[in-house]
Amino acid sequence: MKLFFQVLLLAVCSTAAIGQSTSIDTTQAGVHFVTVAPGVNLEVKDWGGTGRPVVLLAGLGGTLHGFDKFAPLLTSKYHVYGITRRGFGASSAPDPVGDNYDADRLGDDVVSVLDQLNLQRPVLIGHSFAGEELSSIGSRFPKRVAGLVYLEAAYRYAYSPEHRGDFRIDTLELRRELTASLDAISPAEQRKAIDHLQEMLPQFQTDLTQEKSLWATTPDMSAKEYAAEVKDRSTREGQIEQAALDGERRYTELKCPILAIVALPHRHGLPPGPKRDAVDAWEMKTFGPLADSFEAGTAMRSNFRSYHPLAKPSGNTMMQAPCFSMGLTGCGWKPPHLCGGKERFSAPGKGRLRS
Repeated sequence: MKLFFQVLLLAVCSTAAIGQSTSIDTTQAGVHFVTVAPGVNLEVKDWGGTGRPVVLLAGLGGTLHGFDKFAPLLTSKYHVYGITRRGFGASSAPDPVGDNYDADRLGDDVVSVLDQLNLQRPVLIGHSFAGEELSSIGSRFPKRVAGLVYLEAAYRYAYSPEHRGDFRIDTLELRRELTASLDAISPAEQRKAIDHLQEMLPQFQTDLTQEKSLWATTPDMSAKEYAAEVKDRSTREGQIEQAALDGERRYTELKCPILAIVALPHRHGLPPGPKRDAVDAWEMKTFGPLADSFEAGTAMRSNFRSYHPLAKPSGNTMMQAPCFSMGLTGCGWKPPHLCGGKERFSAPGKGRLRS
């Protein structure tokens, strides 16, 4: 595991393919299906390799085939697998009702695959929305994995402490409590539901004020854009994506070694100028605090690196990469720049260091 970070960083900086879906070919070598629930089969791919198992999880709407160019870069040191979550690609797509796409349900699917493949203490690498599954597993089954790697995935769906309000997470939690209140049968259940609601309302009022301010200067959608969004959401894929988003949960404690790589602001293909500056400023205001919260809340269990933005390394950058062994080895080295970006580093037990 001593070379894990070097190998991972080299792979990240050597390909732009992460999250880009290629044509799905379930006849590819190494592709098979694993049953995780009655009638629910997940597409799984084994890219081969030797060493500790590494499992790749795609972002929302993506499939394991988005890693077809990325995964082989890791096989010289690790045995690499990929999983396509339920509802997407060639995996089964149960109806978007009930808890079929709840965050912990998706996390349970991953654990089921690990169990059936007999993968012992793998490293899970999740891109974007897959941070939700990583945190579901890391908070409930920390001993099941050697560590978690968040690739642009350390946002609200991955970590949302109760003392820091978040409009979306708080709204989803409030919705669940409202449902519990409406479904209460006994007076005791009703009193409990009301108490929970009263505890949540002050923070939610603060959330509303902040959210109103955030959207106050956001341009409205055109009629064409609005119609396109309505159409997309009405499709089955759109309904499944919305069910997954509505299944987000609050994760407040991650109990295993963590590596998080965050690229802020994101690349939008905009040329330098006022428009790009405005977009970058909005993203830093919106997403920056979420990444900062993740870093602060997991500082004792993580090496946190934030690249701005991800780019190919130059010269002997990879020769300078720090040791990272998912908590098995610690180091306090502070590299100035990797992949051409700003670095924020926190080593277990060594506090938070900023460049």
